[in-house]
Amino acid sequence: MRAAIYTPAGPLYEGAAHRIAAVSIEGAFEILEGHAPFIAELVPGELRLSTADGEKEFSHKGGYLWVLPEGEVRAILR
Repeated sequence: MRAAIYTPAGPLYEGAAHRIAAVSIEGAFEILEGHAPFIAELVPGELRLSTADGEKEFSHKGGYLWVLPEGEVRAILR
């Protein structure tokens, strides 16, 4: 799936991901290929992506994550 991770200062990651894991105000979750459209408010912590190049971790103070109907995942982190 395609993932795009941003901060107000600019992009952190744009590319393919196999799995995305984070924690929302409702608890921990993972996103895999084919996930249903989804919106989550993230709590401070780590957003983790599994990619062909390995695991990538992004520390943040909160933010939002969307799984769009076409399967792309976008997140804006603070």
